[in-house]
Amino acid sequence: MTRSIATMVRAIIDRTHLPRTKVEQTTRELQNAGLVQLGRGANTRPVDLSNTLLGLCADKVRHAPAVVNQYSSLRRLVEAEHVKAGDALESWITKIWSGDRSEADKTLRIVQTWQEIVVEDRHGHTEHFYPTGTLLEQHTLFDVRRSIEIPGRVIAQIGADLGIRGCLYAA
Repeated sequence: MTRSIATMVRAIIDRTHLPRTKVEQTTRELQNAGLVQLGRGANTRPVDLSNTLLGLCADKVRHAPAVVNQYSSLRRLVEAEHVKAGDALESWITKIWSGDRSEADKTLRIVQTWQEIVVEDRHGHTEHFYPTGTLLEQHTLFDVRRSIEIPGRVIAQIGADLGIRGCLYAA
């Protein structure tokens, strides 16, 4: 089993059922921008998966690098281990890939209607990340939110597809 970027892309397509061309073109665009590791035989890192998942939220593939930069700079309003969303996502993926099953029970929700990232566990506890200076009243303005939800189990399955030992329980 290889841990290459190409294997990660195939695993994302298989596990999320997102369109093949969207995932492949988004990853290529992120590689061109230097946000996903580039090079033949390069191993997939948690930050590569994190950036790819954030890039898939872009409406247009060419906007993916800017979307990744915007979403990964979102901040928590309270003190925490990871204040920035990009660092928190990378840490979450690392914990799942190391075999932490309680982390795999969480769900990642990337809200596209306005910039927000939510990580929710099965008990309803949520961690929210917002842009700096956001007014929290904006939640009442929208009745419908367009978002992408990715369960932690899917992250674990992608890790298992990459051959990561801590994720073999999810295969």
